[in-house]
Amino acid sequence: GFHRAKPIGIMLALAGRMPFAPTQPDTRHLTPDTFFLYPCSMLWRKPKLANKLDMTQFMPIPSDGYLVGGAVRDALLGASFKDIDWLVADPEKSARATAKFLNGSVFPLDEERGHWRVMLGEEVRDYIRLDTELETNLQGRDFTINALALSPDGRVIDVLNGKHDLESRQIRMVSKENLYADPLRALRAVRFASCLFGYHPKHSSDPMMDALKGLRA
Repeated sequence: GFHRAKPIGIMLALAGRMPFAPTQPDTRHLTPDTFFLYPCSMLWRKPKLANKLDMTQFMPIPSDGYLVGGAVRDALLGASFKDIDWLVADPEKSARATAKFLNGSVFPLDEERGHWRVMLGEEVRDYIRLDTELETNLQGRDFTINALALSPDGRVIDVLNGKHDLESRQIRMVSKENLYADPLRALRAVRFASCLFGYHPKHSSDPMMDALKGLRA
């Protein structure tokens, strides 16, 4: 069977080299106002991020939906994205409307749980039923930088101060319980730490490291 200690052990081994406190990147070969932080074409420009975004890039917009997940984070950073996640009241209706509007293919991933997908070439749009309060949904995510949402008019919804963490180049877990619930999230912590911000390990009392070490038990 699958042993949780295996991915966590790998993660901890990697964490010895790439972890959780920001370091100053080498920007000598780049322009003064922008430097490279992410191998997937993500550029860090100015630290102050917008409170509202132009939603035309996400058209069509479900009138009752909220954009969530990595696309919000990447859009705030001015980076490209290929995966777009919407929380909506009627996933099938929203997915079919998008497929018709953009001439994409639509199919259910899990009809019972209300999860539909639209494929638009390399772009993927997922529509998931929002059956709780939005804040409850965001509270169940892994890290605060991934717990941001956009309203239909482009307003940033930030209940966990994730935008500040993004500006400050910090990876902060939403809760230890969320990390314990899915051990593979620990691997994502390493990915974000090394790729997004170029972190190095802090001392062993760092709350994130304490939580990750606890996952080995």
